[in-house]
Amino acid sequence: MKQIEVVAAIIRKGNKIFATQRGYGEWKDWWEFPGGKMEAGETPEEALHLNEHEAAKWLAKDELESVKWLPADLEVVEKIKMYE
Repeated sequence: MKQIEVVAAIIRKGNKIFATQRGYGEWKDWWEFPGGKMEAGETPEEALHLNEHEAAKWLAKDELESVKWLPADLEVVEKIKMYE
């Protein structure tokens, strides 16, 4: 099985969480936490750059369900809702 290393950041400011909207590919227009696939020789910090996103916004806990999250981020969203 092929393994892909990815990184994601949960950025919080007060009671809000930062989310980005994909601007490309199969998951275009879906929302995710900033991050991405690590390319060869790239550090986790470098993979966090906000490239190729068409929108970004701060979401309060009660707004987390107002966007369509990528399947990979749904588990994190559920945990945030439980602990916020």
